[in-house]
Amino acid sequence: MPKKTKTNSKVIGNNYEKEFAKILSKWLTGDDKADVCWRDVGSGNRATTREKKGLDTARTGDIVATVSTYQSFFDAFYIDTKTMKDVNLCLINPKNISNTLLQEWIKVVKDAKTKIPMMPVKIRDYGKTPPFILFPNRIEIDDLTYIEYKFAKDNMYYDCILVLQDEFFSNLNWKTFLDINKKIT
Repeated sequence: MPKKTKTNSKVIGNNYEKEFAKILSKWLTGDDKADVCWRDVGSGNRATTREKKGLDTARTGDIVATVSTYQSFFDAFYIDTKTMKDVNLCLINPKNISNTLLQEWIKVVKDAKTKIPMMPVKIRDYGKTPPFILFPNRIEIDDLTYIEYKFAKDNMYYDCILVLQDEFFSNLNWKTFLDINKKIT
């Protein structure tokens, strides 16, 4: 009987960061072969380690600009990609610590500090669930279809919207999106 191999979530996460960077580069440039952004080599460790020491880190998030022309987008948005085995889209109970999606979103919002949090998510279910992006609910996304999550009580800071990744990139111009939203921080 073949030995079952363990899923290496770090490798899966790194691969999704690369995949998302390619999609984001295409959106920013209109060119399939462009690589104007890429996964930060210190993604997931450098900022966290420095923060524990009380140090600030200039480059934050999983994806960073490799071409200065697009730096303004990364100055406004903090991008933290997530890959998950499954997802609970019922974010109605913010105290439910078993809700990984909600807990990750809360962490991304806190880590974003003065930037606008953007959390692209890919579920590892062989393409059954389309990739989506979480944004704070104060973001303006024109007429896109989205699901809005509002938290009662004192967690209003974590209110968010979920938009399908393909719909987002297919229907929005990055410069317009940036200009409309960069002032909400």
